[in-house]
Amino acid sequence: MSMDFQFLHSGQGKNKKSKNIVKMTAEIRSTDIEIFKILLNKFKAEKIEFKEQNIPNEVTLAAMKEAENMKKNKNTPFFDKMEDLIASLNR
Repeated sequence: MSMDFQFLHSGQGKNKKSKNIVKMTAEIRSTDIEIFKILLNKFKAEKIEFKEQNIPNEVTLAAMKEAENMKKNKNTPFFDKMEDLIASLNR
């Protein structure tokens, strides 16, 4: 899963009004979840705002477009039961 992150860090020291924005894109695996939680807690402790934007990658966008096209196509078979789907795959 690809995720885009934007970190907004308010200024410290003499110029408390300054803000730094850092943007990054990262591939997140299920094994990264604990590390991710630790980082979020660290950011929260240091008063770094965290905003998450889920932006699909090219493969996901292509799959979404393909699904929309299939949905619009009158020749696309649709199934109400799993058994019917499996039977059609076994033909």
